[in-house]
Amino acid sequence: IALIVAAITIIEDPIFGIGTGVFISFVIFVEKISHGHFELSVNDENGLVRSMSGDKMRPLKEDASILLYSIRGILLYLNSNAHLHRFESNMFDNYQTVIIRLREVYMADLDGVEVLDEMIQLLNKKGKKVLIVSVSDELATLLRRTSREFTYMENHGLVFEKTTYALESLGIVNKHE
Repeated sequence: IALIVAAITIIEDPIFGIGTGVFISFVIFVEKISHGHFELSVNDENGLVRSMSGDKMRPLKEDASILLYSIRGILLYLNSNAHLHRFESNMFDNYQTVIIRLREVYMADLDGVEVLDEMIQLLNKKGKKVLIVSVSDELATLLRRTSREFTYMENHGLVFEKTTYALESLGIVNKHE
């Protein structure tokens, strides 16, 4: 990008070169965040089986019972549909429980909250048990005001401060370990 901006600045006009550089950088930035970064971990009764992270899903162990889906970064209009498309796929069909971890979400908008509700509804329709863990105070405030699903889950004890507490509630991790 720097070479393109430098060439346009020298040959054409400095303002046009800088504008071109800003535009190209913006396009690359939007393309990068639109994939929705995540981390997947699969647990069974013996503990962690396998994990992966990035923006593309690959099959994990299929006979495990718990899938931990960690949303990373932002949950906005720009990337929330990428997360929703993953939930619409058959990747989650082999797991009885899906834990959605929001520990690394530092920003969300109303579209992101709406998609989170849709993801939870999709899993519920497929007969999956859904738990939410590690929600920051700021995000929890937003979710309480705008998310029907989050409020319902919180009122029914399906939202946990830590992943370990959620696993304890499922009988996977012994208390006080």
